[in-house]
Amino acid sequence: MKIRQLRREDDGVLATIIRHELEHYQLNLPGTAYFDPELDHLSEFYHHPGRGYFVVVDANDQVVGGAGFGEYVPERKIAELQKVYISQAAQGHGWSYPLIKKVEQAAREAGY
Repeated sequence: MKIRQLRREDDGVLATIIRHELEHYQLNLPGTAYFDPELDHLSEFYHHPGRGYFVVVDANDQVVGGAGFGEYVPERKIAELQKVYISQAAQGHGWSYPLIKKVEQAAREAGY
């Protein structure tokens, strides 16, 4: 397992993971990430000052999840954790812990 920044070529697989997880938990509802207009091109959305997104990649170099941060109250330098999803096949390995730690570190480095 390794963690790296989201790339454009990851967009499709990540959108599939997010939609699949929301469907699994019957959360494919209006107002959720399922209908987020940015979902199919998250690399563009997160390639912006004050935002960041990282993916977990398995031993086969396949994206199995991700998490990011974005501005929540910019004038107070407050960010929020965004779009934390791990595919069902990759759940149970504890990979979300280092992923979230990486996101927190990057948010602090961005000034939050």
